[in-house]
Amino acid sequence: MTGEGNKGRGRWFFVLVGLAALAIAGVLSPPWLLIAPAEVTRADVILHLAIEPHADADFYVAQLYNQGRAGKIVCVSAQIACEVYPADDAAHHVIALGVPREDVSTLHLPIVDCEAKNLPRIVEYVQTQGWHSALLIVNPVGSRPRRRLARRYFGQAGSAWQ
Repeated sequence: MTGEGNKGRGRWFFVLVGLAALAIAGVLSPPWLLIAPAEVTRADVILHLAIEPHADADFYVAQLYNQGRAGKIVCVSAQIACEVYPADDAAHHVIALGVPREDVSTLHLPIVDCEAKNLPRIVEYVQTQGWHSALLIVNPVGSRPRRRLARRYFGQAGSAWQ
């Protein structure tokens, strides 16, 4: 009888160790699930959607432009207050970093409850400008799901994106 009791304890031990391993994997996996690796190629335009006051995205966008990755930059945002668009500030900052004014523009989007609702507007804007490819610069957190959405919307429109 003692041998069977030890076997039962051993099974419970392995179950608990397995659950602990799953919990640790669950805690460590969100960065991998949410952040996609950067894919930087040549494109017609850089769409700067990573506009945040404490991020270095403006420097990165200016650096990509200076490396010849794209010929134009569009800073994209919805308003945060009455007639206040962060895209305007980002555009001014990118210009201050040495990008020619004529190669920088802004796209003002409406406020929506889900960012994905504005993707068709962005795709339409890219098409009306005659661009066929775009580099999307987004906040790293959530870049993997954004990549899936962008792939769907830009792919349906026949445009290339990165």
